[in-house]
Amino acid sequence: MRRRGQLFSLDAMLAFVLVVIMFGTVTATSESLRNEVTSMVGWYERANIADNMLDVLTKSPGEPPNWTDNPSGVLSIGLADNRTGGVSYVKMDALVKAVRNNVPAVRNILTNMSANKNFELLFFLGKWSFEVNLSNTTGSIPLNVTNVTVNYEFPTNASGSLSSGLITGLSPSFYRVIVKIGSDLTTTPNLSQLLASRDNATWVEFSERRTTLSLLNYSRTVNITPSGVQNVLAGTLMMSLPPYLLLKFEVPNETGYVIFVVRDGNSTKVLGVWHRNGLAGAALWEKVTDGVRLLKSWNGSQNSVEIPWAELFSAFDPDKGGKVVEMWVYGGTLSYVVLQDTGGIGGFLEPVEEPLVIKLWVWDGP
Repeated sequence: MRRRGQLFSLDAMLAFVLVVIMFGTVTATSESLRNEVTSMVGWYERANIADNMLDVLTKSPGEPPNWTDNPSGVLSIGLADNRTGGVSYVKMDALVKAVRNNVPAVRNILTNMSANKNFELLFFLGKWSFEVNLSNTTGSIPLNVTNVTVNYEFPTNASGSLSSGLITGLSPSFYRVIVKIGSDLTTTPNLSQLLASRDNATWVEFSERRTTLSLLNYSRTVNITPSGVQNVLAGTLMMSLPPYLLLKFEVPNETGYVIFVVRDGNSTKVLGVWHRNGLAGAALWEKVTDGVRLLKSWNGSQNSVEIPWAELFSAFDPDKGGKVVEMWVYGGTLSYVVLQDTGGIGGFLEPVEEPLVIKLWVWDGP
């Protein structure tokens, strides 16, 4: 009698079970690998946003290279100074002003560069601090400078948190900031909103560049309100100045003064400009080992006084290289002062290279 064949033998059944197990293992492994790859790709894309933004900003001069002349027509934002390889102060300042003035082209490019993510971009310049000791007198010079102290701090400890003492207690002359949260792009961020947005993010990526700032700060006319430290001139003087180049100070018809700190190469000077008894005047002191000494004073007219640039920045040997010169507003009591370069010192200046630290945070969120 013949027996009917069985559908599955024991060997076939065991093989089938092994195949099912292997298929399940491969499927689970594939899903795990896919999740890992997706996670890795997402991390790589996020990390690249910050790095790519800083690479474009610091290595490219922008398109067109002179985009600062017309920020509304910029095609690509870059801050590089091709002459030095560092960051151009003019372009950095123009970028911040364009954001502040809501220039659509600049805002759109920054939004695209950040992949429409939130970000905080901080530029840290070197930190100068000054202390000028004054006393009043009754003589022809109403100010008496008794001492001046100047310190420079490289921004190695610059923090990205705006709650840090360095930022909250630092003059805008020493840093710039651009923050994007949602659709809002600003140079004056709300501290609480910024910290809350970053703290609530599911991821935050950070990148940093340490480079140099090609600094040439010069304008033929500068309007100042002496309410805090402000840089009004900076550059490298390439030759000694002729005596006929003049700097004119226009002051209001009110009693008061303004103090400037002058960097003349390795020498530190203090310039005082005042208005008293209906006349303007000025005096210049130089820091020496045991204090300061008066170099010269000038009498002006009712609302102005002129001094030679060569008195501020003394003669030197250009064959040994250029000389770094800077001029800062320290403070004062006059409501305003207008500086006018009537001689054209700008033609004698080239950029000076100073340290610059750029920090960038990018994070997700609405």
